[in-house]
Amino acid sequence: MAIVTSSNGVAKVIENINSAFGRRKAAALVICKKCALLSKQALQESQGLEQNKGQFWTNRTRLAIRSVRGFTIDYKLLGIIGFGLAHGVKYGKSLELSHNRKHAVLEQTVRDQVPHFMNEIKKVFSD
Repeated sequence: MAIVTSSNGVAKVIENINSAFGRRKAAALVICKKCALLSKQALQESQGLEQNKGQFWTNRTRLAIRSVRGFTIDYKLLGIIGFGLAHGVKYGKSLELSHNRKHAVLEQTVRDQVPHFMNEIKKVFSD
């Protein structure tokens, strides 16, 4: 039978805390990926992949809406995680910023997912 010394006990507690936090962080990153995907799907449904006139802009080639991508953020050094959307076309910035942001859609689409994101995160980190 091994005798647990005070320093071994503290090390074990720290190891358990780090392990639990690692599992929760992994779950939070999965939630981020899910919310990024849901944001992309919501945008594509609202804009329409096949129609020419969408809710936000005239979709002449359908390239802009089809090339929107969801992504996750994991700044390990700062302890920050999150999700977002980005245009995959060169003129995506223009779509978002021109005409006093009249046709901006990415930011609002992501913001619409924040309540769902927060509910899921609370479930992971509440014990």
